[in-house]
Amino acid sequence: MDIKINEIKIMPPTEFTPDQLIEEKEINSPSMLALQELQETTGTALYETMEEIGMALSGKLREKYKLIDAEKLERRQQALLRLLKQIQEDNGATLRPLAEENSDPNLQNAYQIISLAMALTDSGLSKKKKRALQAQLDTLTAEEGWELAVFSLMELGEVDTATLASLKRFMQQAIDNDEMPLSQWFRRVADWPDRCERVRILLRAIAFELSICIEPSQQSRLAAALVRLRRLLLFLGLEKECQREELICQLPPNTLLTLLLDIICERWLSVIGCLTDLPL
Repeated sequence: MDIKINEIKIMPPTEFTPDQLIEEKEINSPSMLALQELQETTGTALYETMEEIGMALSGKLREKYKLIDAEKLERRQQALLRLLKQIQEDNGATLRPLAEENSDPNLQNAYQIISLAMALTDSGLSKKKKRALQAQLDTLTAEEGWELAVFSLMELGEVDTATLASLKRFMQQAIDNDEMPLSQWFRRVADWPDRCERVRILLRAIAFELSICIEPSQQSRLAAALVRLRRLLLFLGLEKECQREELICQLPPNTLLTLLLDIICERWLSVIGCLTDLPL
């Protein structure tokens, strides 16, 4: 039999209601009847119950996050007070007044935080005065991002906006980049004035974050960055000895430390090229 395509009529799909589907399938088992009844009689109640559970859960989560935030804030402050006390004992850190032309809000907040933290380390404070200072410190440390400015002021005594921005960029790179060799990190800080002090600022800021961090993945990243910066600071400690050897051997300035880092990092091709250029 020949069938002509243009004679075929395509019928629109038939719409079925759930009741019709059940009738078509002739499902009359007790379990299916019970399910149908449950869908019809408790659907709205089930939805309302789920909605109430969701609202209750969200409320409990909000309370939980409030507790987490409060605990995190307290841990930050306690860590700050401990570190400030340690720095004062190590090198007698003092806080210089901010320059009048310095209007950077981050530095102004950091200055106030240090002033309040120093005041709170006084064991002779009355309870009323301590609560008042603590309330002010709570307000200033409620937001994140103040730590690096605080440690910069504590280490350098004074810092400008450009220096703070440079430290922020370097700190983020140290956390994010886990494959850069030590010699390359050194080249990035080679032109910094007070580079040992600045690396110590980054070390303290990252160590501070690690001491209050509770997320495992972030803990791993911070710990890895801390190790990299510790290694960098260790080799920067060889700088004076390298400068002395450069004078004795009449080598160009600022070449021996970089060469030493390349040797330790096993960058042999680069090292051979450097050796051929040195007047040995």
